[in-house]
Amino acid sequence: MRKLFTILVLFILNLCCWPSVMNAQTVEGEDLYFVNDSLPLIVKEYDKQSEEITMDNPSDFAPDPNKAVWFAAIFPGGGQIYNRKYWKLPIIYGGFMGLTYGYSWNQRYYKGYSNAYRDLVENNPNKSYLDYVRPGFDVEANRRWLENALKNRKNSYRRNRDLCVISMIGVYLVAMVDAYVDASLYHFDISPDISMRVEPAVISTSPFSSNFSADATSVPLIGTGNMQNSQGVGLQWSIKF
Repeated sequence: MRKLFTILVLFILNLCCWPSVMNAQTVEGEDLYFVNDSLPLIVKEYDKQSEEITMDNPSDFAPDPNKAVWFAAIFPGGGQIYNRKYWKLPIIYGGFMGLTYGYSWNQRYYKGYSNAYRDLVENNPNKSYLDYVRPGFDVEANRRWLENALKNRKNSYRRNRDLCVISMIGVYLVAMVDAYVDASLYHFDISPDISMRVEPAVISTSPFSSNFSADATSVPLIGTGNMQNSQGVGLQWSIKF
């Protein structure tokens, strides 16, 4: 009995001293059993990469609509850059470049016809209107017709030039509206999810709707038999938005 008690005491003392023995094997915070183990480095590198991925994750980016509008107002396309919708920049800049070319083209012809019309009306010695008629054209005999033709051409090119300017202002405003809406609906799910499902179903052939509820004795069913509770098997399809 005394030996059993001694063995039990030694076993308890061994359990109590075991953590101290394990800590004694640690030198300057480094476990001697895992000195060459690369697991802590792998875990540390994984945590670092996870933090970088989280910082660069587009789902964590929440643009401010007011900032997007201000960036678009200060610089055309700035709102799209702020919203990270870079694919819209070619559309915006392409619109501005096309309208700028249209403006310069119509402005050049407007100035030419305007000078020709002024020289013809004021009888200037420059006679720039001769550049727009065929050689040998009798100007004096057709003066009224030539004045109307030059005036109409001049007004036409001026109208097209002004439309290009208005269109550029429109593209500028549309870019601002697009930046605001895009920032507001940045996390809105607009992916198309339209699918059709065809599956078997049990179809009720009751002639009465479920809303028509009354006592069975109060509704006379003539010639219906068991049709009120009959069911059929068929196919049903639905479109999911």
